[in-house]
Amino acid sequence: MCCLPRPDWSVWAKPCCLGSTCFPQRSQGRRPSGPPHRGSGNAGGRARGPHNGVGVSSTTGGRELAAEGRARDGIRVVQQARREAGLDVSDRISLTVSGDDDVWAATVAHQQLIMMETLAMQFGSAGSAHPLPAHQGVDAVVGDNQPIRILVETI
Repeated sequence: MCCLPRPDWSVWAKPCCLGSTCFPQRSQGRRPSGPPHRGSGNAGGRARGPHNGVGVSSTTGGRELAAEGRARDGIRVVQQARREAGLDVSDRISLTVSGDDDVWAATVAHQQLIMMETLAMQFGSAGSAHPLPAHQGVDAVVGDNQPIRILVETI
């Protein structure tokens, strides 16, 4: 069963699904009754062209998504470090993150998300010019094999 509502079942062909997201494909025939689909940028509200309803994102959106992905990978690393340190789920922490400049930019852009998800009361982030000392923190990889070092301390 597809996740998109269909106002008129007779006009839709078999949907194209990717994971839990489905993209309807128009069949030949009359227009469906109901509101037009949003986000296509044309007057009729329906996607046109060779993509069959699949949106194509710009490179700006791709960079923003990549940065969010690095931040979420960082959250995963912090949560793993918390488990390995034996911290309680409700323990508040001080978090320091260092990595290359892309990792630094991602952590700064998504600082509130990182702090909220990891219960960090204090947060510090540094780029490649100011790495954490080798004997402090946990090394991991985020994004496209980008190194990150995190230091988790209880408050």
